[in-house]
Amino acid sequence: MKRHRLVLLLTLSFSLFNLDAQIFEKDSVVQVVAYWSLGESHTYKYEKNIYTIQGEDTLAWKKNKFDYIVTVTDSTDGSYTLKCQYKNVERTSSNPLDNRMDSWVNDSLMNTVIIKTDENGTFQSLENLEEVEKDAIKIAEIMTDSMWNMLPDSTKNVMSYEKLRETMALISDKKTLLPGVTEEISMLLFYHGGRYDMTDTYSMEEEYPNYFGNDPLPGKKEFWVDDYDTEDGVIEMQSYGFIDADNAIRSYFSALKNMVTEEIPPIPSEEIPVITGEDNMSVWINVDYGWTLYLIMERLFVVGNRKNVVDISLELVE
Repeated sequence: MKRHRLVLLLTLSFSLFNLDAQIFEKDSVVQVVAYWSLGESHTYKYEKNIYTIQGEDTLAWKKNKFDYIVTVTDSTDGSYTLKCQYKNVERTSSNPLDNRMDSWVNDSLMNTVIIKTDENGTFQSLENLEEVEKDAIKIAEIMTDSMWNMLPDSTKNVMSYEKLRETMALISDKKTLLPGVTEEISMLLFYHGGRYDMTDTYSMEEEYPNYFGNDPLPGKKEFWVDDYDTEDGVIEMQSYGFIDADNAIRSYFSALKNMVTEEIPPIPSEEIPVITGEDNMSVWINVDYGWTLYLIMERLFVVGNRKNVVDISLELVE
């Protein structure tokens, strides 16, 4: 374990909590369960860096930072309700268009999500879905009109306003909206409610973001307990996931057809790009009280010789 990354976090956890670790030494099983209190609130520092790379060259980059504040607003014998807020949002990009698009949307839209978990802290539902959907529709409308007004005529000749509107409508489509607005809390709570044998590797079917459309790409995820610090009560979970390449290729061609008004000629098989996708994530959790301390994830999506790299980190700071 990279202890130097955790010194501050562990000090914080010792000052706030003093519970027995959920470790069962007899059968080497560790359990991740929420022991949260009503009104309890924690702040995470969130960073997301996105790079588009072709060969050795970085073609584009985008960076997002914000404070992610998680507050327990309700607690019953069978559930918790969490309010998750985005504050102090900073967005920068190498693409001036991205910066302009960010300026079109008011940060008051979609800045709060309310989720419900079971008694163990396992994610159950998005409680303010209707409000989030309304905000997403507003954002899609703003983006469509603003984008269309700045497009050159040469682009408008091959992409109609309706096609652009349909593309922007993906923002409010539930298939992309729900994973997007719950991404941070889903990562923080991924292991909650589970009992994990430290000698086993687990696997499951998983859905991954689709860079070509609104239908998520199917894939698999494997995860395991990589380390358990009995003195500090902290486990390190590791995971590796990958997409189904055949489904990714079908989605790629579907996206091409949807973006243009003209018929696309057949592409020789040798010219079809190789498409791969994978992610690696490390998560540190204090099992004495059930809050995630720190996580880092790298997601790699490759189309031919072009790579899209996403690095995400969430660090408990308060």
